[in-house]
Amino acid sequence: MQETLNRLALRRAFNRSTAEAPVVDFEDDATGRIGRALRPTVIALIVGSLGLLGAGGIAMAAAATSTEQSNTTLVVDADQPDNSKAEPQNLKLDANQKAAQADADAQNTGEDGSGGLFGQRGTTPNRNAVRAELSKTLANAKGVQRATSLQESDKSVTDAQAKAEAAEREKLMNADVEKVKAEAERIEEEKRKAAELLKQLQAQAAADAAKNQQSTTQADSESGSESGSTTTNGFKLSNADVQAISQGGGAFPLKAGTYSVGASFGKTGSWSRYHTGQDFPAATGTPVYAASSGVVSANMSAAGWAGSKYVTINHANGSSTLYAHLSGRVVSAGQPVKAGQLIGYVGNEGRSFGSHLHFEYYPAGTLPGDVYSAADPMAWLRSIGVA
Repeated sequence: MQETLNRLALRRAFNRSTAEAPVVDFEDDATGRIGRALRPTVIALIVGSLGLLGAGGIAMAAAATSTEQSNTTLVVDADQPDNSKAEPQNLKLDANQKAAQADADAQNTGEDGSGGLFGQRGTTPNRNAVRAELSKTLANAKGVQRATSLQESDKSVTDAQAKAEAAEREKLMNADVEKVKAEAERIEEEKRKAAELLKQLQAQAAADAAKNQQSTTQADSESGSESGSTTTNGFKLSNADVQAISQGGGAFPLKAGTYSVGASFGKTGSWSRYHTGQDFPAATGTPVYAASSGVVSANMSAAGWAGSKYVTINHANGSSTLYAHLSGRVVSAGQPVKAGQLIGYVGNEGRSFGSHLHFEYYPAGTLPGDVYSAADPMAWLRSIGVA
């Protein structure tokens, strides 16, 4: 309908312009030349006017059509939401919606421990928080790496120091062993004399026992008691001491309850090669006793590692025992001793790492102080009946 009205308006305008235009005789001389010259211009003006009128009509028709289509769409698609219009947000939320909104806000800010900041992109606060977390993680990683590096360095230094100390101990121990070997003849002679003395004491003990059995009167008994002592190597011994020495036997070198058990024979570790005896940690001054009867040696060759107050005892069968790191000794070279007799006190002398008794056993045919020829002292104690 509207299009038809537009066409009628255009036609009326054309007819009106044509009716009002002057009639020009193009055949006349001058007037005809002017008319012929103006004809294209007049035609152009008329065509232009018609074009403008046509364009205006088309625009009006398009606007009307658009309005009709929009109204029609609203009627036909009433069930579909109109996304072309801005709608204000409904701020009236019920309790459940408010709770859901609070949970969402907590996740976005990371307050619920979910690390929500890492899920938010494009905001300056979140980027800063992420950067801070990454910096913290990197710092921790660097700290762990540095700690590991320091531990490795410390271990390397400790290992190198331990190797150097072990090499030094080995060097010193080898020097002490060489001193012992250099005195081998003197030590062997000392052991031979000790064995002879012990045999003499055994013979004397047997004679005293026989004499006591033959005594039947009190006078004889009193006479026996008067002659019941002897002097050997300048040391006065009673008949009871002689009997005890001749019988041999054995005793533990420390009293029960005064010590603990330390490093055993053959153990490897901080020693130059291996541990050559049995350690008994004990307080300095704890009494030390002879493990078996014998004669105290004058051997001082082990003074480097064992301390200057160590004691060596040579036994009747050619074996020897050594008691190292003593703080004091109460026996002298050449003195006969019985099992369980006090010989000195625990200390920390020589190359020692704490107050303790270092106890060694040397089988017959070995040199006391030649540490790598020593045997297990605990096995020897068991062999003579000492638990």
